[in-house]
Formats: sequence, structure tokens, C-alpha cells
Amino acid sequence: MGSIPSGGTQFVFPILSYLMEVIDISGWSILSQRPSSSNYISPDGRWMLKSYLTMGEDEQKIQEADQAISKAVFDMGIPTPEPGGLVRLKSGGIGALYQYIEGKKSLSRAISEDRSLMEPYMKKFVRLGRIIHSTECDTQRFPSIERKLLDRMQQIEEYNDFDKECIRQFIGSVPKVTTCLHGDFHPGNFITSAKGDFAIDLGGFAYGSPVYDWGQWFFMSHYLPEGAIDGVFHMGRADVMRCWEMSKEGCPFDEYELSCAAGFILLLFVDFMPGARNAVSMVKQLSPLFKRSF
Repeated sequence: MGSIPSGGTQFVFPILSYLMEVIDISGWSILSQRPSSSNYISPDGRWMLKSYLTMGEDEQKIQEADQAISKAVFDMGIPTPEPGGLVRLKSGGIGALYQYIEGKKSLSRAISEDRSLMEPYMKKFVRLGRIIHSTECDTQRFPSIERKLLDRMQQIEEYNDFDKECIRQFIGSVPKVTTCLHGDFHPGNFITSAKGDFAIDLGGFAYGSPVYDWGQWFFMSHYLPEGAIDGVFHMGRADVMRCWEMSKEGCPFDEYELSCAAGFILLLFVDFMPGARNAVSMVKQLSPLFKRSF
């Protein structure tokens, strides 16, 4: 899954465009090419450059925000590929630099290619989650996940007034902490390689209780629509559920708490996850969150 919109809560990051260095990539190796972009590897193998022949103002702002978010996460000591900033190419166009991780695969892709390695890969997932969830977040630069959810709730018609009150009550009951959250927490957003294991796709990074990260992984493994689950994980639900079972030993929350959080975590995804809006009614029926009385 890609970057998650802020839901009305803005990140506090500088605009980088006026600082862009101009570089010559004539000596770089081509890694892959698409009609609108190409990937290159630096001569020393340190950097990967994603170059764009054209980049509109909105896309440039997205790329600048992605770089700034990645830099802030990297600076907090969380394992993620080092960002190198945006650059202008001597040959024309704009590019985004990231540390090159040779042979990288997402944990879900690696598991799909060799099911016998499911357990060690899910242990990596749990270990990286613990690192993120035990790291104090820079609350001046990253938003509260609860603020994002409450802001977003006001914009989604699939949740009625009773549903919204259930969500407010649950959020109010969750202990308030300022440790980091990935914001899109599942095995597809962590990569493994000979260089190590890293968190990627950090557009939803925030702070708050880990119940929201684990609630998302619970939602995706249990409730993600059938048409989407293969595309995200490269596996069917039975294997994804096995991944869940192997990871839940590292989860500090019980199934009731996770099912409650899963009942509204869709607030972050309804506008761009395939089938998400159709899943809202199903999740509302299954989640104990909406069976409360006040």
C-alpha cells in the first residue's frame, strides 16, 4: 500500500526544492525503465535514483514529503533505507535518491516464494515492530494517529453517529503514549536483504499506541477483501492467516482490543484501498466495537 493521506493533520517538514543539487548520471547503471520514470544505481552502489522525465508541482510536493518523512524516521534510529533527497538531473528531470538495498524483497514476497521460511520472516516482522513501537517519536514533526483518525471520521459517511461515538469511546480508553507507529503495518511494508531488514512505505508514520498498528495488521489478515489480499501479500488468505498466527505471539493486545481497532482502521484507507468502502459494513458487523450500548 502507498502513502497514507494525513486526514487533515499536516506533517511539519521543510520544502526542499530550492536546495536541489544538480547531478550527472551518465556513469550510473540502469536498473529498470518505465514510460514515466527510470531507476539507476550509482557507480559506487550506494544510491538508487528514481528519475522522472516530468514531475508536476503536486507530485514534487509528495516526493519532498516522502523524503523528509524518511529522513526524520532514519534520524530516530529506525531501520529504513537512508534517503538522499531530491536532485535535478543534468540531462533534465528530477530524481529521488534512496540507499540502494541490493536483492531486497518484502517479507510477504519472500514468504510467498518459500513458505518454509514463514516463521523466521515473521520473527523479523515482530522484531522490527518492537523497534518502532519502543522508539520515542518526534511529536513536533509527526501527527497523533488518534487525531488523524478522529479528523478522518468526520469525512466518512459509512460510519453513522452511533458508530462515531463507539470509535470516540474506544480511542478515549486507549493509553496515551508518544512512541512511534508505522501507520501501514503489515509484512508487505518491511523488506529483507543481505544488508539487513528495513521498514518502508512510511507515509502514514505517526505516534500513539501500538494497538493501532497491530489492529491494522489484524484487519488486513482477517478482513481484507478477497480481491485485494493476493495483490498486497502475494498469497491467499490461508497463508496470510498463518503469518498472523506466527506474529501474534509478539502482539501485546488481545483479540477483543484488536477487533475493536480493526473496526475503524479503514478510516485511513477507504479512499484508495480497493474494496475498502465495501468492507466497511462487513467490518461493522464483525467488530465488537459496534455492539456496545451507552
